[in-house]
Amino acid sequence: MKKIPDFNAFGELPEGIHWAEWDKISLRFGSNIHRKKMLAGLKMVFTQLKIAGCKHVYLDGSFVTNKQFPNDFDACWDVTGVDVSILFNIIPELFDFNNGRLNQKMLFYGEFIPYDPSKTGTYSILEFFQYNRNGQKKGIIGIKVDELK
Repeated sequence: MKKIPDFNAFGELPEGIHWAEWDKISLRFGSNIHRKKMLAGLKMVFTQLKIAGCKHVYLDGSFVTNKQFPNDFDACWDVTGVDVSILFNIIPELFDFNNGRLNQKMLFYGEFIPYDPSKTGTYSILEFFQYNRNGQKKGIIGIKVDELK
């Protein structure tokens, strides 16, 4: 896999999905204790998603910007091939959307949203992630969780 690209003038990744291995993500986005806690939350959920058959997760939010102390991360996980019953049994918090996913934020320091690529004709969470608040395209990180060690 290629190197995670440098941030643009707005402190964001350039447009596109940038596939990265866990080691590169940790190195690039784990620059302080605050960010390392967020990485630990991500890794915990990635491990459970992998067990349930998830192959891809997409990472967004201020965590994948140059912001030194991001509020949280936003992630969406591809539901394709996932055994939802296994996932619900091992990590039910992924299905708790109450209070703006507060339980997820408290446990994992970010939020996870299911993404179903088979639903066409609608504006998906994956598409939403690729625009900033000003409507400009930006980049996100793609992770192949089925390849995590």
